[in-house]
Amino acid sequence: MERQELIYHYSCAHSDLVRWLRSIVRVFIVPLRRKNSKVWLPGVPKEVTRLFDWLEDILNLHSNIADVHVAATGPWHSGDIVKDFSRAIRCFVPRFEVYQPYLVRVDSTRRVLADCVSTQDEFGEFLRLREAHPDCGGHSLGNLLLEPVEHLYGCVDTFKVSSRISRGCGRC
Repeated sequence: MERQELIYHYSCAHSDLVRWLRSIVRVFIVPLRRKNSKVWLPGVPKEVTRLFDWLEDILNLHSNIADVHVAATGPWHSGDIVKDFSRAIRCFVPRFEVYQPYLVRVDSTRRVLADCVSTQDEFGEFLRLREAHPDCGGHSLGNLLLEPVEHLYGCVDTFKVSSRISRGCGRC
């Protein structure tokens, strides 16, 4: 039952993360690109464009995981949820390497964004206007960019194998 509760809380947190990431892409990233392309408009700092590209990779990973969650949580009532969820999610573990460049650069890029917001240039004005968007929930873009990091650390805590389990129960 404890594992089922963890899976339930993880699934809820994961759905929230995907929703937040989609909002960030819709509110901040799409308007900064040329229409129907991956080409950035002039004036967007290179550090920011790279982090946004990595953020989209993270969104794609978590969107794929969300699709698997739906299928894996189907057998909830049959009691096979733990086994089915574990099997379905295991294949995504190697794909979490997509976080590496993001984790390395997120703090420095947040500082660049904070500097941009405090200036009077077009990009700083864009950020100030977009941060007032209802989808941002009153958060700055810099704080929103920490959502995937916090989710990742939450995953580590959630799926940590206790020493009792990893050593065996003593009956095995």
